[in-house]
Amino acid sequence: MLTERPLLSKREILRALDPTGRAGESAFRRLKRDGFITAGIEVKPRRAGRLSGTVTAFCALNRDAATAYRKQRPDLALRIAARAAKLESGGAARRLVEVARHETSIDTGELNLEGIYARVVCSDRRPADDLARSVSSARRALGKPLADIGVSTIVGTIMRLDGETAEIVSPDGERYTLPVSALPSSELGVGSPVSIRVELLGDGALWTVVEPAWSDVPASQSQDDPFGDLRPRLPVDLDGLLGHAEGVRPLALIGPRLAWR
Repeated sequence: MLTERPLLSKREILRALDPTGRAGESAFRRLKRDGFITAGIEVKPRRAGRLSGTVTAFCALNRDAATAYRKQRPDLALRIAARAAKLESGGAARRLVEVARHETSIDTGELNLEGIYARVVCSDRRPADDLARSVSSARRALGKPLADIGVSTIVGTIMRLDGETAEIVSPDGERYTLPVSALPSSELGVGSPVSIRVELLGDGALWTVVEPAWSDVPASQSQDDPFGDLRPRLPVDLDGLLGHAEGVRPLALIGPRLAWR
């Protein structure tokens, strides 16, 4: 199984609401109050036998709900948020919360959402696997309305890092190329699972968000590609060529089956 991560932080939702980063706490509260996003899932982790704050995580569908609201589709935002709320109140989410409460030997630093993921992977990841499958199923059911607002989500494995570009291969064997600078962390390398969220902004600009994906299989090994030398490569210093847009940088993504094609 290879899917997007099932949970997000508030930061990702706010960025979907306003890619320039200007949306703040008041906008977030209004979205929750009016039902355009969910209330989230509260995790109260323990450390040294005591409660160690509260981490609030949100079903990944909330990002789509915030995007629909920004694109003046409140009806779609409400529909997506309702699906997200159902998943957050379901058995998989409740079991995930229970697993994430328990301290593990790897706990270091702040227990944020990344720390919660680490706890789940270290102990019992089955609830997160179940939730990830449910999110993926809901996204497939919402494929047409999401395509209508120009949103595609691709999951795959990094199979090649070639100077300025990275090549991603989906489970179906489809290949996508994007700038290495779009990868969220230098820790991601060949074999790492990633999700790529692509949104059409208009006038041919794309907003591309690349994140670690959720996988229940070991990292893949790179494979020789007999057609590798014939595949198109992005121009050298593409990031520099595209880096002057204010707020949101349009990143090129080469590959099949994007929502608007």
